[in-house]
Amino acid sequence: MSDLENMIEAVKQGDRESVRALLESDNRLANQRDESGAMPLHYATLAGHRQIVQHCLNEELTLTAPIVSSSLRQPVGRLSICARWVDT
Repeated sequence: MSDLENMIEAVKQGDRESVRALLESDNRLANQRDESGAMPLHYATLAGHRQIVQHCLNEELTLTAPIVSSSLRQPVGRLSICARWVDT
């Protein structure tokens, strides 16, 4: 598996330690998209892994890719829920 595939799998599983290790080795993974256009942050949000979402947003990772994609309409609403999680 590629690093991005490993990252997405760790995010889906809620494996915070693996996510942290992968981002420490290459924080560009936070900006990469899979073949469907989804970023690891999308998967963390959809799976309800609040701490992984917070880690991605709080660890001074530079999310240079737009978070919203025209092909990802469903995650957009869930990302707004994510923003409320982080604020609480």
